[in-house]
Formats: sequence, C-alpha cells, structure tokens
Amino acid sequence: MQVEKAIDYIDNWKKCDISRLVNHFHFIKGKDVSSQYQRVQSMTLKTDSLKASLLKNDIKSMAIHMGLSKAQAKPEELSFSPVFSVIGTIGKPTYDDFSILEEEPKGIVPESFKQALSNNWLMTDQSMIDDLFVAVSTDKNSPQLQRLHSYQITREINDLLFSILTDKGIVSKMKSLHFHLGADMNKYSDKYAFTFSPVIELVIEKLDDEELLRVAKLGMRSNISLMDDEDDSIFIEYLKPCPSTCNE
Repeated sequence: MQVEKAIDYIDNWKKCDISRLVNHFHFIKGKDVSSQYQRVQSMTLKTDSLKASLLKNDIKSMAIHMGLSKAQAKPEELSFSPVFSVIGTIGKPTYDDFSILEEEPKGIVPESFKQALSNNWLMTDQSMIDDLFVAVSTDKNSPQLQRLHSYQITREINDLLFSILTDKGIVSKMKSLHFHLGADMNKYSDKYAFTFSPVIELVIEKLDDEELLRVAKLGMRSNISLMDDEDDSIFIEYLKPCPSTCNE
C-alpha cells in the first residue's frame, strides 16, 4: 500500500464528522430489489506484504489505524478500511490495508466471542454506533472528548501481540490476519473508555509442539485444530487503544 494512500485513509477517519461515521460501516449487498444494508462484521489482511515487512527487519513498533477509503460514504461500497503499519529499526514504515472478510470459515471465531463482543456490535442501534468510538480524556484539568485513532502494538503497550508478531517462526506460517469488530457494552456507561472492542485473529499453518508451547506461555487464546490439514488460529482480545496509549 502506498504511503500517501495510507495517510489519506487515516486522515479521512480523523476528519470525518463523528455523526457520519456510522455510514462507513454499512453497505448494500447485492443489486436486486431485495438487497439490504449490511453492517461489516470482520475485515481481513492478506499477509504477503506484512510478512515480508515483519521477517526482514527488527521491529520497533506496529499499529492498526482506523481508516476510511473514502471521505464520503457511498451506499454501494464499504468505506471502512483499517490500515496496518510496521516501523522497523531501519528503513521506512510500511502500510497494508484491510478488506472485508466476505465469509467467515466455520468454527474459526470462538462461539464465546460471537455471543458477546460480535453480537453486541451487530445489534448496536445505528444511532449509537458513533458513541462506541468516543471517550473522555483522563486529564482531570482539561477533560475533552477524544476519538479512537488506533491500536499501538509495542512491547510496552500490547506485549502479547507484539511478541507473536515478532516471532519469526510463527510469522513465517501466518496466512491471514483478521480484524473482528466488537463492542463491550460493559464499557458503555464508562465515559472514559472506548466501547468499541475488536479482536485480532491470526490464521496460521499447523503449529508444531514447540510453537504451541510458545503460544501457551504467552497466555494467548488459541483455537487449535485437531485435524492435521486445518489451520490454527490465535486470538488477541482487549487491545489497548490510542488515545490514551499514544502521544498523538
């Protein structure tokens, strides 16, 4: 993904009228008279470019930025498009954009997540969607409304995800990275917390025993297939948002 395009996506999100954000999460699926608006549930990232960035460099930081592919939402296409950035110790940052995950592989997303965060997202009234991305700053001297910008991935902020994405053995087996949209309604009454709560899913080729042990030690939730020819998944929940984990 070109740097200029990535910056445009990120700026579109930051500059969008907060009351119009909801339009970017919906699109009309199909072209016949029975077509209905659909709310995006999951995004996916093809990992060829991402793997190249992760494997060739010592990683300083990563981030998943909220983004919009278009400043004005159009009914016929989804314009919500997060951006994944990688900053290495050398070279320039690299960027990759997500696309909609058209069909979830059966059994990949844990049922517990579907019944909680995912269902909350899908069932949230359209008039409340914008509220999921806004929180009050914790500065007691000058509290202000803040919009969710990104999820920073560093050793200090999100150690679990950073550790797995800098494990070159596991990264070499990574097939895709999914961004499942969710809402933690327990946070809705907390004006200092963002209610939007996505889950990251890493789909990887079959892990060997040593790799399984590394995942277990990291304490990550994993969905390990019992079939030798099926992929494994690793899930990371409750990412720490920016703000307040950044100095933007």
